[in-house]
Amino acid sequence: MRGDVMSLGFLRTTVMEMGAPSSMTGSETGNWVPSRQFTGRVVTVSNGVIFDEAVFNYSRGFPFLWEEISVNLPFDVDLRIVDELFSACADRHTRQLSDEAMASMQRMSRVYAVDVREFGPQVFVSLQEDWILVTVRFVVGSHGARAVKDAISRDLVAGLKELGITPASVAYDIRAVGGPPPGTDEPGEIPDTSRGRDL
Repeated sequence: MRGDVMSLGFLRTTVMEMGAPSSMTGSETGNWVPSRQFTGRVVTVSNGVIFDEAVFNYSRGFPFLWEEISVNLPFDVDLRIVDELFSACADRHTRQLSDEAMASMQRMSRVYAVDVREFGPQVFVSLQEDWILVTVRFVVGSHGARAVKDAISRDLVAGLKELGITPASVAYDIRAVGGPPPGTDEPGEIPDTSRGRDL
């Protein structure tokens, strides 16, 4: 159960439900919004549950989160240019948020033993079997993260096109593994498209 707390009572807590990626929730929740945005459902939760499970707070104390965007790129890409592009796109839309997050963390460090110093965009590269995975990490607010990711993603798409860089992908030739051509019943048979097929 994820969402903004609307009301705290002795027995129940009322929450405005918020979506989440399927990897974080699972299909059993019935949540149809795959992002941290309101679903429109107001949910009442028994306070007994709160004492049995962890409670994750996205706003109290430090109302910021780290988000990431990853893109698969070919091995022959110029990583220096890619690093500059990803950093610039993220910084353009998160510079003020990074400054605010740093100030918020400094206030929180007076109360809790935390020491986080990196708030500006960071670019990471990891080698995969078929491509290079380039990930940019950046700070967003506890609300509005999807809009920031959208803006950065659009800038990245435009920037990659301008540089002539095409994201990496893997293509498979089904015939190469010895199977029949798609839509045929026997190896080597070419389907007759001149007449309709009985179903």
